[in-house]
Amino acid sequence: MKRLLTAILFVGLLLPALMPEMTALRIGTAIYAATLTYVIDPDGTGDYTSLVLAEIGTAQDLTSGPNILRWECKSSSGGDDTDDVEIDGTTTAANAYIEIVGTDFPADGVWDGSKYNLTTTDEGFPVKIADDYVYIDKIQFQFVQTSTNTSRGLYVSSSSVDVRISNCLIVGSGASTGSNRGAMCYATNTRFWNCVVYGFKSGTDDDYDGIYAGTGAVDLWNCTFNDCRKGLTRAAATTTATNCLIFECDDDFSGTITMTYCASDDDHTGDSATNFVITQTDDDYAALVTDADGRDYSVTDASSELVGAGTDDPGGAYQDNTDITETARSSTWDVGAFEGPSGAPPPSSIPVFLHHYKMMRSQVVPFAIPSAVILLSVILFGRSRRCDA
Repeated sequence: MKRLLTAILFVGLLLPALMPEMTALRIGTAIYAATLTYVIDPDGTGDYTSLVLAEIGTAQDLTSGPNILRWECKSSSGGDDTDDVEIDGTTTAANAYIEIVGTDFPADGVWDGSKYNLTTTDEGFPVKIADDYVYIDKIQFQFVQTSTNTSRGLYVSSSSVDVRISNCLIVGSGASTGSNRGAMCYATNTRFWNCVVYGFKSGTDDDYDGIYAGTGAVDLWNCTFNDCRKGLTRAAATTTATNCLIFECDDDFSGTITMTYCASDDDHTGDSATNFVITQTDDDYAALVTDADGRDYSVTDASSELVGAGTDDPGGAYQDNTDITETARSSTWDVGAFEGPSGAPPPSSIPVFLHHYKMMRSQVVPFAIPSAVILLSVILFGRSRRCDA
């Protein structure tokens, strides 16, 4: 019996190392066992053909689990998701939240219309987030404005407590006398990192912004903005930007923003000596980024001014330590959404989901199997003692 118990314990403790998919996700003291996953594919191979249908069809109370509601988005044949969506109706908590994840996001971080994208035209609220604890990762958004309407892009409502948007492309398009914004933020906390925002511009119309920080707190880490009327606008929110690249906007930073280690073609060195003015502007910033006109904002090479010009891990426990292409960041971090040639791919043994959710202050723990095995061993040991007696 003792040999049997020893063998059970050994196998139970060894299995999590051999089977990482069997691990549990822990946030604080909560252990997760249930992730409710639904696939969205506009081309019909998933559970739903649009994000809005998934939202309507799976809204529920997650706190009784606690559970994670995960919507995985892909486009199997290049179809677009063209419906506006309001995320409102699921009961969430810090340990029971919603994930919206693109599973076919472009590997190079450059817009690809054959991959999943949510593209709307002349919608007032293309994506309205009213639920708490909504986390969006690796989604392509495009908001087209051709009318006099107001398009609010990713509209984060004041009813939300914690919204996180990472590794996303947020693209504006169209010419109009209306207004168009990549995101409007009013939640208690809205956090962005590794996002690329561009194209929110229509002549000299002043109502075009990459990201508009309305109220609450808005934090941005390692984001890239280009070709907007106003890149980052602060109205009344407490707004911080770190390691961000903002260039070729009529006004890169608008309003009172705490910015450090940021690169701009406007002079913001007076806000912090860690900021710097871009000088590599020749030939469409060719020495700075790969192809600004082609919307490829990856770092050109090791001579780019962005390399090593940031600070390490500005988002702390919220931010993962890879860039938008899942290239590992190395000290000292580069400025913008892309890490330069010094970076390396993350270890293949680390699932992207777990790597990304460092932002959740999470850690992977070999919980389920060892706990069950230890409990079984205790029961068997107790029985064996009674039998011996």
